[in-house]
Amino acid sequence: DNIIKCASQDDVISIGINFDYPNYDTDYIFLSNLRRFRALDDKKKSKCIVTSNIPTMDVYLQTKYSDLLNNVETVEDNAGMMLIKFLIILGAKKVFISGLDGYSVDPSENFANNKMNFYTKKASFDAMNIGMQEVLKEYRKNIDIEFLTTPKFVKI
Repeated sequence: DNIIKCASQDDVISIGINFDYPNYDTDYIFLSNLRRFRALDDKKKSKCIVTSNIPTMDVYLQTKYSDLLNNVETVEDNAGMMLIKFLIILGAKKVFISGLDGYSVDPSENFANNKMNFYTKKASFDAMNIGMQEVLKEYRKNIDIEFLTTPKFVKI
């Protein structure tokens, strides 16, 4: 309810990350993953912001993939971190975040849709969580970041 209330405000633009959320019709969908782009309903592609590694012209906007990478290897191409960097480049002043909790060793806790899960070692998840913390700390120097949900695995 809190997420929908925030996203519904007139001065807020809602953006789904690599996923079309069934509980709320976001304004845009940011995609940096070709497999997830291909899985998306064609009717939704006109509201997609995609990175240049996705070969298409049928979207709202395409942006250069390499411009959105960060310097932390474990999460250099994390879609959430890429989107925040994109918003910084655009000059956004504030971002509200929901669902970027970090990664659990229990894959069922990592994504809204279990089909998106991936499996790896606990040490890799721990490294990704630390990486997200580092990147978010750096990004906070350029944009106000407010979590609508409390991250479970990333300390902020």
